[in-house]
Amino acid sequence: MEIFVSVISALVAIVGLFWVWQERQRAELRVGDVFSWSNEVISALQSLVLICSPRVLQLEDQWARARILEIVFRTSILVEQGRLLFMNEVIDDFGSEKPSAYRGYRPEIIDHIVIAHQVSAAWIQASEEDRLIMRGIAKDCLMNFVSLAQKEIGRSKTISVDSARGGDGADLAYLMAEFRDVRAEAST
Repeated sequence: MEIFVSVISALVAIVGLFWVWQERQRAELRVGDVFSWSNEVISALQSLVLICSPRVLQLEDQWARARILEIVFRTSILVEQGRLLFMNEVIDDFGSEKPSAYRGYRPEIIDHIVIAHQVSAAWIQASEEDRLIMRGIAKDCLMNFVSLAQKEIGRSKTISVDSARGGDGADLAYLMAEFRDVRAEAST
């Protein structure tokens, strides 16, 4: 009887270890999939923010139109891909007449891509006043998406102390002024 119990215990332990290993593999796969998808979303959203920038308006109009149209298609595709990774929350039969992937309310992480899609689709026909508002909305979509994606896949701690250290918040104008000061000191 003791041998039987020992064999059963060993089998349960092996099955348990196999199950834990399988779950870990699934979790790593999901993180990899979400990471890859998030990178594509960030590329599309950052492109939208740059296209909406007043500086880009000085570029060739045909080029900007072509990029906006690319973003319209890319964001639509990314929304649908996101539905594979993040399921809607079903509350109160909302959308019950729709196919299962579309029932309920979209997760917030996908909402930001939907809004970016709507901005890109409306951009070409928008007035200057509306474009000014859409610029801010596009930037908010990017920052909110990155924050949610970071919570989903990011590490809370870095491996290196150096990469964890805070930056100094400098920007180009600051660095150029600092560089000019150093050159002025060097020439005296």
